[in-house]
Amino acid sequence: VGSIELHVDSVDLKTLLSDGVRDVRGLADEKNIDVQLILPAKLEPVLADRDKLAVVINNLLGNAIKYTPANGNVVVGCQVAADAVVFTFKDNGIGIDPAEHGKVFEKFQRGSNPEVQNEPGTGIGLYTAREIVRRHGGEIELISEKDKGSTFMVRLPHRESRAAALTSV
Repeated sequence: VGSIELHVDSVDLKTLLSDGVRDVRGLADEKNIDVQLILPAKLEPVLADRDKLAVVINNLLGNAIKYTPANGNVVVGCQVAADAVVFTFKDNGIGIDPAEHGKVFEKFQRGSNPEVQNEPGTGIGLYTAREIVRRHGGEIELISEKDKGSTFMVRLPHRESRAAALTSV
């Protein structure tokens, strides 16, 4: 992962999220997983590094599909608040034991669940996603229980607060 340098510009979130869903469509179709994208009618651009956010979206969507059994569901959403944009990635997959929530964001760490261990992976995806989100001044949160699916929420400062944060870096 090394140093994460941001190249900030105006990012069209509708296109970014739509592209992310399109990119995983083949993998989802192989497992007959229904992937839904739910966006607000109006979604203003944010100041961010488009390529780095694409990595976050790809990691979270890829994991949602990887750890959701065949015929499952994944829902990607986005809400805009006054000071933040929140992406949600919700699945009805194998879930993560609350005791392991902190561990899954550490470098080279993976859940101990045998269903996780049977899937290929390096344990770097969620770490990378968290670091990219942090570099944007945001945070990533996990809500999950074993066997009940997972929801990852990515909160990024909205355009005005993001511009202020950039001038202080």
